[in-house]
Amino acid sequence: RNAPVEELPVVFESMLLQSDPGRLGKYLRVFSRRALPEFDSRLLQYFDHMNTDVRRLANMALSNYFHHEVRQLAIERLKRGRFLEDELPLLEKNYQVGDAAIIESAIEIPKSLHQLHGVIFELLGVFEANPVKESANAMYFVYEQSPCSNCRARAVRILLDTGGAQDWLLDECGHDSQEDTRYMVKIPDNDGD
Repeated sequence: RNAPVEELPVVFESMLLQSDPGRLGKYLRVFSRRALPEFDSRLLQYFDHMNTDVRRLANMALSNYFHHEVRQLAIERLKRGRFLEDELPLLEKNYQVGDAAIIESAIEIPKSLHQLHGVIFELLGVFEANPVKESANAMYFVYEQSPCSNCRARAVRILLDTGGAQDWLLDECGHDSQEDTRYMVKIPDNDGD
């Protein structure tokens, strides 16, 4: 993890020699936090690995890159209804106009609140990195489904920044339990407050 950038390719080559999921996962942790100087398509082989942790870490590593192959994987998975294995972060750097509709069609509410919070966190990551008006439906989903007031506030911020905040939302947020959310939507009165 502390290797100089110029040594990362050596670490990557060592990772490619690993077959044990535990050892492979340790190498992938390095690349989930740090990108290689240039994208290496051999990283794609771990996207479909039989081990869940390896797949998750590979997705985290791939999310560091703006690359058409990474985008293609994300879109294919979302179109097939794969949504809960960290596919969304792949779009943070690879989002294109129109992707919101693909994301919306893939969204399912997981049974676990922990998984739901994870999906919401990933949705927020995609649309904070790509603040587009077409994110409105996804951000309303976050606002309505989130078990977390911080995530709701982040969704409101995106809606405000992209012009997607409806009047009812502004009114409701004016009475939110979280002070930051109330402050975000506060409309100054005639005295300039």
